[in-house]
Amino acid sequence: MSSILFVVAIVGVVIVAVVIVAVVVVAVVVVVAVVVVAVVVAAVVVVAVIVVVVITNTAKFRCDND
Repeated sequence: MSSILFVVAIVGVVIVAVVIVAVVVVAVVVVVAVVVVAVVVAAVVVVAVIVVVVITNTAKFRCDND
C-alpha cells in the first residue's frame, strides 16, 4: 500500500513541477513578446519622427528657395 502512495506522491510532485515550468515558460514568452512589441513600437516612432523632420526640413528648404 505504501508503494502506491509513494507512486502517487511522485506523480503529484512531477505534475506540480511541470505546471511550475509551464507557468515560468509562459511568463518568459509574455515578457519577450512585450519587449519585442515595445522595440517595434519604438522603432516605428523613431522612423515616423525622422520622416516628419525630413519632410518638414525639405518643405522649409523649398519655401526658403522660392
